[in-house]
Amino acid sequence: MKKWSRVAVTSAVALALASPAFAQSADTDPMAKPSAESPAAGSSSTVAPAAEAPAVTTDGDVIVAQESGQTLSSDLIGMKVMGTSDESIGSVSDLIIADGRVVGAVLDVGGFLGLGAKQIGVPWDAMNVTRHDGSTLATLPLTKEQLTSMPEFKTLADIEAEQDRKAATSATGTGAGSASGTVGSGTPKQ
Repeated sequence: MKKWSRVAVTSAVALALASPAFAQSADTDPMAKPSAESPAAGSSSTVAPAAEAPAVTTDGDVIVAQESGQTLSSDLIGMKVMGTSDESIGSVSDLIIADGRVVGAVLDVGGFLGLGAKQIGVPWDAMNVTRHDGSTLATLPLTKEQLTSMPEFKTLADIEAEQDRKAATSATGTGAGSASGTVGSGTPKQ
């Protein structure tokens, strides 16, 4: 009996979370840019803005097929980003979405296999996203050195955790020492 209750609660939560997605209009295209960009040299097509996207194929309240000009988020996450001199400068690790639109991308720059990479946020409009030879590629008018010198991207969770640490530190009156105000040997902190 307990197992069925858990299944029912999980299903209700999933339905509640999915409901806003069904309420969105079908003509919303998160890939849209304010103006159409021209394709990069050697590319076969540019990801289409909302105005050029065909009507969404629907069956009632469900989208049943991806159409030409539409891009899946799975094509964007992990997408290679090239710089000004055709050098690989990173990859997209996350998308920043506001009001149902993609407004930026978080890039992993440097590191090896994702370890030690620095996350940099860039405006979506700064990137030119194209399809070439069956894969999605972005170009950015920056070098790897310019990106690595930029401040690291912080999520809301990062900012809140930092504020909580500062509040806890100021509330206890301690810095790197323990909460009792002693450092190492038990002597009072000066």
